[in-house]
This record gives sequence, structure tokens and C-alpha cells, in this order.
Amino acid sequence: MHFKKRDFFGRMTGMKRILQDFIYRDEARVLKKMELIAKEGAEKLHFLLDFDRTLTPSDNRSGHDATTWGILESHLPEDGIEEIKKLYEKYRPLEIQNKMTAQQATEWWEGSLEVCKNSGTKWSDIAKDVDTKMPIRPYAREFFSVCEKRGIPAIIISAGIRDIIELWFQKFDIRPAGLLSTNLFFDENGLISGWEKDSLVHTLNKNEVAHKELGGMRKSRPNIILMGDSLDDASMASGEDNVLRIIIDDPRKGEVRNGSFYDSVFQKFDLAIKGESLEPLMRIFDLFNKTAR
Repeated sequence: MHFKKRDFFGRMTGMKRILQDFIYRDEARVLKKMELIAKEGAEKLHFLLDFDRTLTPSDNRSGHDATTWGILESHLPEDGIEEIKKLYEKYRPLEIQNKMTAQQATEWWEGSLEVCKNSGTKWSDIAKDVDTKMPIRPYAREFFSVCEKRGIPAIIISAGIRDIIELWFQKFDIRPAGLLSTNLFFDENGLISGWEKDSLVHTLNKNEVAHKELGGMRKSRPNIILMGDSLDDASMASGEDNVLRIIIDDPRKGEVRNGSFYDSVFQKFDLAIKGESLEPLMRIFDLFNKTAR
């Protein structure tokens, strides 16, 4: 009995040590999830990650918001920017009110892609921006390296642009286990000519349930550590007891987050990482060391 108590308190101490650089409210809930993940082991776990503002900082060195869509839209002429704005003003209120249908989400995303296609956006210009305007969060590269060494799959689901994300991964020599995002087509002159319809990922299908290709992963590795930067990212995976949800709390320049925002955060997420670095995430791997179990 004494040995069992010692083991229990040893595990609790180890897990609380992991949490020291996170922000959280419900410690009991967090520890329960962490204990399950640690007990069932790395072979039953996979990571599920957003891309824009999760693996990239909220602002780049020049203070601009460099997302995959932001890069595409930065090459639009004034009339193209105006069309994108109209689409945003039409569909964004529906999204905020939780009234947007999957069909409307598809219309929004495909409408925006059609604007980029008709505006003659060049792949060479996109690639240059990825190289110069899309930095990486501190410790993101180290995170993927440890995942690869430990055999823990890291899956990316993004409502951004797959081609841009893949180029970013190549730049930083990162190899995720999987990437689900909209795939563009380019013509012989390097201009956007269309997109793969079946690859379209928008806010309403940005989750594992909507993508059958991830069904096998969830079956063989039922435990998930999910990470994103927005409240909606909490729904990338279903489940409660076996899904540890982490949000990146890194507001954009000029953005103010008040107490009600954090009330909403901790209704949906278990942990928050404050600031730009993903170093606290690296501590999660200590769950699989003897001191944390």
C-alpha cells in the first residue's frame, strides 16, 4: 500500500512539474487526462495541430500577419481585395453567430480561391513570401524532431493552403506524419489555375471526423494532444477524457483579450501556452518518462 501511495504521489509530482509553464484552471481535469495518456503510452497517442498562427507566430518580424491566406491575398489587385472583403462581410457574421452551413463555408472558401485564380497570382511570388515572411515559432522544429524520434504521429489540419504549408515544412526541414489542407493547381506559367475539390478544408470540416483517411489513426492511436490558436480549433477532434486540448495564447498586434475571452478558452481548452514559444509543449514528452508515470 505504501508503495502504491508513493507511486501515485510521484506521478502527480512529475505531471505537475510538466504543467509549470502552462496556464490552466481545472487542475484535476488536466491531471486526469495526462495520467490516462501517460498510462496508455506513446504508442496510443497522436498530435493534431493547426498551422497558421499555431506553428507560425501571430506576427512576423515586420509586424505583419503572415498566414497562408494572407500571403495569397497580398498579391491581389485592389478589385480582388474588394471582392475578398465582400465575401468576408457576407459570410463572417454567419460564422460568428454559428449559423453558417457547410455549403456556405464551401462557397466562401471557393469564392476566395476563384478571386486568387482570376487575379493571376504566381507561384514564384508566393514561394518568395514563404521564404522571407513566414517565420517559425521557437521550439516548433524541435517538437517535430522529438515526435519523429519517438514515433508519435503529428497530423496537421489547416483551413489554409497546402502548397504553402508544404513549402514552409521544406524550408524548416520538418516532416509531419500527415497534412490535410486545400491543394492548389498551377498552369505551365506558374499561375493558379484551380484547386482540388476533394481537398478543400474550411472551418466547418476542419476536424478528424470529416476526413475518413484519419479514421485508422484514431482507431489505433485513440489518445490525442490537440493544439491550435483559436477557440474553434478545440473541435478539430471529438472526445473529452482522452483529448488534451492546448491553445496558443499569442494575441496579434493591437489585439486585447479580456476575462470573458479566457472564460471561453478554458471552457474548451485544458491548457494555454502564453507567448510565442512552444517550449512548454516539449515538456509533454516527459509524460513518457518514468518520473511522470
